[in-house]
Amino acid sequence: MMHALPNYLPPPTQIGLAFVEISRTGELWQQSFTSLIRAAVGLALGAVTGVVLGLLTGSFRPLRDLIEPLIIALNPIPKIALLPIFVIAFGLGNGSKFAIIGAAAFFPVYIATADGMTSIPIRLIWVSRSMGAGTLRLLLQVCLPAILPAIFSGLRIATALSFIVLFAAELIGSKDGLGYLISTAESGIRFDLVFVAIIAIGALGFVSDRLLLILRHVVLRGQASAKRSDL
Repeated sequence: MMHALPNYLPPPTQIGLAFVEISRTGELWQQSFTSLIRAAVGLALGAVTGVVLGLLTGSFRPLRDLIEPLIIALNPIPKIALLPIFVIAFGLGNGSKFAIIGAAAFFPVYIATADGMTSIPIRLIWVSRSMGAGTLRLLLQVCLPAILPAIFSGLRIATALSFIVLFAAELIGSKDGLGYLISTAESGIRFDLVFVAIIAIGALGFVSDRLLLILRHVVLRGQASAKRSDL
């Protein structure tokens, strides 16, 4: 049955041997670490920008009416199509990769944050204002904790998108990373290494998502415990 497979679809045993091969040399771990750092930095940039802008537009309706139509119009555009623009602006190095990953991560986090802001009960805002909370304190101590579940949902989507865009970004002008490993393996007709790198990207994305769920559980559980202690 295995002999019927086309050349570009190696059997699982060959993929396993290729995994052992580049694991022993350390290349798999080095390339995975490089890709993970790029995804993490890009995700952080996009997430922080999305949360901050979402808080602002959710608090100030004129700002939301001004900015949100542009954001919604840009959201459907495949972010990898913008890579040439980022390469021109930031060069072929990590800057353009951070920027394109950040752009992909920004939209789901922004939308989750902005929509979460609109779902906050208005009575909670009135009570906070009546107790003397200023705008900054209201955003950080009232609004932000209230929309954390929505933000974490946006972050899960953004995490997956970060790894998707990372793969495409590393195919262009990269000299390291899992995307680069896929490109060089394909050029060398090493399709077993291609599948090893693809599986590695999936594994990094899976582990990142699980860690994010653990963080969400810890943060929201701590938030719930704090609320119970205030009762």
